[in-house]
Amino acid sequence: MRLIINGAGGRMGQVLLSLTENSEKYTLAASCSMEFTTDEAQNIYANINEFSGEADCIIDFSNHLATKDVTAYAVKRNLPLVIATTGQSEEELSMIKKASESIPLFYSQNMSLGVAVLSCLAKITAKAFPD
Repeated sequence: MRLIINGAGGRMGQVLLSLTENSEKYTLAASCSMEFTTDEAQNIYANINEFSGEADCIIDFSNHLATKDVTAYAVKRNLPLVIATTGQSEEELSMIKKASESIPLFYSQNMSLGVAVLSCLAKITAKAFPD
């Protein structure tokens, strides 16, 4: 699977980049980040809209301010999208919902396993102590 990693300059973006380096299953189609200077020879882009190559999925670990560009790009290219950013405005959340009507889209404000476990435990606890 060829991935576009948006927010590749951040901590989680760097983790994803390193995972693609050692994977037979996932390859890097493009890395995008405002911290980068575009270098098409190495598939590095300052903005996701600069990439026109082949890809199978976008993973966005950038910033909520990229929501408009990332969702529009994914819809235009008909690419599945994973959004893992926080702080979206109501307008940005609306963009995500609208995009999900035409492309596969997974949205999570927190990809931490610890937070997922705590959320599950809180639901179990709430059922056990309804009052």
